Amino acid sequence: MNITPLQKLTIESIVQVFETDKVGGIAAYACISNMRGDTGGLTYGKHQTTINSGNLYLLIKAYIAANAAYSEKFVPYLQRVANRDSSLATDRDFLALLKESALNDRGMRDVQDAFFDRVYWNPAAAIADKLGATKALSMALIYDSTVHGSFGLIRDRVNAAIGSVHDAGEVNWFRRYNLVRRNWLANHSNALLHKCVYRQDEFEKLLSSSNWDLNLPVRVRAFTLTAQTMGYGGTVLPTVPVAYNDQAVPEDKNDRLLMLTNPIMVGDDIKAMQTKLAALNLYTGALDGQFGPKTKAAVVAYQEKNGLVNDGIVGKATKAKMGLI
Repeated sequence: MNITPLQKLTIESIVQVFETDKVGGIAAYACISNMRGDTGGLTYGKHQTTINSGNLYLLIKAYIAANAAYSEKFVPYLQRVANRDSSLATDRDFLALLKESALNDRGMRDVQDAFFDRVYWNPAAAIADKLGATKALSMALIYDSTVHGSFGLIRDRVNAAIGSVHDAGEVNWFRRYNLVRRNWLANHSNALLHKCVYRQDEFEKLLSSSNWDLNLPVRVRAFTLTAQTMGYGGTVLPTVPVAYNDQAVPEDKNDRLLMLTNPIMVGDDIKAMQTKLAALNLYTGALDGQFGPKTKAAVVAYQEKNGLVNDGIVGKATKAKMGLI
């Protein structure tokens, strides 16, 4: 998929409005939320990554590794973040550190930009290529669901109903995708997700206007996205928060981080990964769905061969490269 830098910024800004109620400026990088009933738990950053997914741990780990201005202050918290310690959501010192580092250190903002590209944008782009999607608005729908969660679940439902993007045509497929996802959110067992249908309602406006190239200006809720308001070309206008804030993340077991833990993680997702690694002659152990030391060693070898962060942790970036999402 060929996406211009301005289209990429527009897509990211749409999601940023959904996640932080802000566009442009640095304030979005410091956004923190902890909504009761949200399975993601504490969320942070310009596109709101969550502690319970394990991705907040990856973000902070990357920041510490960058030896940035506040790195040493984050070190004592890293294991608590890895353990998904719910008390961090009310730890004033930790919350203040998250905000201060984002507002005062360009290093945190640079790490966030690289992190969201690696963990969300690049996997979304791989999904788009695999689907055969070519349009900027299609990528926006994919990226929003990659950030918000459960893209694969909705994709499979749409494929079952009307066939693939190739079979149904890109325009028809993504219009159906938006409808199916809206219905899924509206009827989800977690009532917190019901109000998130506004995301699909906003996309429906763009779909109805046939703005598949995301030509500017683009109107999203209380914001008009232009090159100027998004800060394209170096001009950044002040951010203006509005009265709503929805970061509810649908639970999706396929989105979880896979890693060596005690007790050992188990599941069909691990077995599928082991099968991929075995086919590449990187894993010779049992296909037992258990993430043990042999599985970690195979993951590290795969990551090294493919230019990924070789930490033995399988998140969206590694899954996308393996073709598992």
